[in-house]
Amino acid sequence: MSDRDEETGSVGSSEDSGDEQLNAACRDEDWEDWEGGGSDDDEDITQSLFGPERLPNPEAAMAHDAATHGFDLKQYAIKVCSL
Repeated sequence: MSDRDEETGSVGSSEDSGDEQLNAACRDEDWEDWEGGGSDDDEDITQSLFGPERLPNPEAAMAHDAATHGFDLKQYAIKVCSL
């Protein structure tokens, strides 16, 4: 599938724009908006990517997904961002 770039008029694939967005996200070092500090007890509850399990925080959810489903999100991000 092709997409026309509105600014340049060039035609590229949807995958290319997705890759560009992912690479931009990998380079983005401003994660302040992701850092919590709120007082809600359930603020950090995180659902597994692969099932209905709800875990107490993102770290526990990632550990669960790695151990139960064989998917390590941290390693995946490292691999994708190093492309």
